[in-house]
Amino acid sequence: MKILLAFLFTVGISLNADILSDKIKNLISENYYLKHENLINKLTSNKSEFVRGEDLKYSNLLHMLNEHGFLKLRFNTPKNVEVTFEVHSNPMLAMKTIKDAIQNLGYSYYFTKELMINENSMSWKITFKSEYMFDPFMFDNELKKSETSINDIVKLSDTSWKYNINILNSSIAQRINISKNEKVKLSKPLSAYMLKVSDAKEIKIISRNLNHWYPKVTYFDRDLNLLGMVKKNRVYKGAKMKVPANTQYIKIDDAYALQNIKRGLTVIVK
Repeated sequence: MKILLAFLFTVGISLNADILSDKIKNLISENYYLKHENLINKLTSNKSEFVRGEDLKYSNLLHMLNEHGFLKLRFNTPKNVEVTFEVHSNPMLAMKTIKDAIQNLGYSYYFTKELMINENSMSWKITFKSEYMFDPFMFDNELKKSETSINDIVKLSDTSWKYNINILNSSIAQRINISKNEKVKLSKPLSAYMLKVSDAKEIKIISRNLNHWYPKVTYFDRDLNLLGMVKKNRVYKGAKMKVPANTQYIKIDDAYALQNIKRGLTVIVK
């Protein structure tokens, strides 16, 4: 029995090493891997730091590759880059989460080459021209802000990479968490306020002096499915509204321009 257990343990270590080395070869190229194999083996000697069962710990792996300069993302000349994002749950939340992340990385000028969405999955391929490949390390850091992680990365070619994203525990990164009966003063908005609430029944919104607020309040569930919206075409100094059941996000905006609420709002959730 002891011999069998030792054999299985050895096999497990070998499989973990193969999973890890194969992925590193894919991301940095096999030739570059072989050139630096001794250093990479030393840096990844603690396999549990990078592998959990049959899954890779991508945050740790990308941090190591980035820190030691193994990620070569620059091209000699500008190239047409393709990046594919795949998720297998909550496609609406996934789309917003990924869009916010790539926008925060400075990618504003890209084109959707392919988009497939159904009830439980999404595949979105974008393309843009750049001297650099889309940075997986920086992307992972942005995803962490919304409690989102990477399941897998596949380098299809130097100019085409594919990401499988884990959205199961995600929340909107630019959210304002608010508890029941908590009074929150919202400062000048750069974009519409997105509140995260739990079991809310009512929301009271107070507009500050000298604002000219035309209310636009939208309610979403956890997966960003639309539950309802209130939109007014006259100025309000404040409003009290019922919150639909299963609401987890409340988006507060102005119907015409954020400039109308530049002095901020005060919010209380009941």
